[in-house]
Amino acid sequence: MNITDRPSKDNDPLGQGIQLAQAFEEATWIHKDSSPQASYIPNSWTSINRKQYRRLPRVDLSGLRSPYQDNELSKVFENRSSKRQFSPEPIALETVSTMLATVASTRNEEPPSRVYPSAGLRWPIEWYLAAINVASLEAGVYHYESFDRQLETLKIGNPWNELSEALSMQSIERPSALLILTSVFHRSWIKYGIRGSRYAYLEAGAAAMSLNIVAVEANISVVWLGGFVDSAISKILDINWKMELETPVLCLALGHPI
Repeated sequence: MNITDRPSKDNDPLGQGIQLAQAFEEATWIHKDSSPQASYIPNSWTSINRKQYRRLPRVDLSGLRSPYQDNELSKVFENRSSKRQFSPEPIALETVSTMLATVASTRNEEPPSRVYPSAGLRWPIEWYLAAINVASLEAGVYHYESFDRQLETLKIGNPWNELSEALSMQSIERPSALLILTSVFHRSWIKYGIRGSRYAYLEAGAAAMSLNIVAVEANISVVWLGGFVDSAISKILDINWKMELETPVLCLALGHPI
């Protein structure tokens, strides 16, 4: 029986939870006619709230240094930042391949695994590549088959016009590619019920940060994009929420730094 066909009764909490989870996901979608277009940025959007326990004793860590503080990985973290403007220079296909192989590929072991964690090894996150300016790769939309480390061609043709409309609330210039992370939620729901949504988002964040760190090492700039018209991205990827319970959760714009 399909997971979405489960009865929603008191004696079937999993079915009830899944229906709640579906409703929650749909309620968070941005639609074309409701995408935020602020003419100004209020202070409440940019001010950082700081939590402190002023009346409690403190342990000062600011002067303590570890032998690991100056290693190469620490420097990579220090150099990580979000960039919204990119150079017109194309990304090499070898660079894209290396980043995906390092982060998104599935290890040939039992049970299969990747470099980032997944609750219960359910692996709801799928990776798609929207190639705009990738050397030696025809512009188009691809799915990354993580076991064989291959790009599966979904659509040929520069996807930037469609993507820029779906990302109209974002301010980005000249990305060479977008990596789009989707979640096939039923993989987590079937084991964890409604809490599986939380685990899927945790996995997406861990996956994206892993890719971001690899990109810094390759001198590729990245910006995370969480605001987009969900149905438009789904159309570009040719995925169907009702049939597959798959929806985009995060876009990563990539390019050479200016």
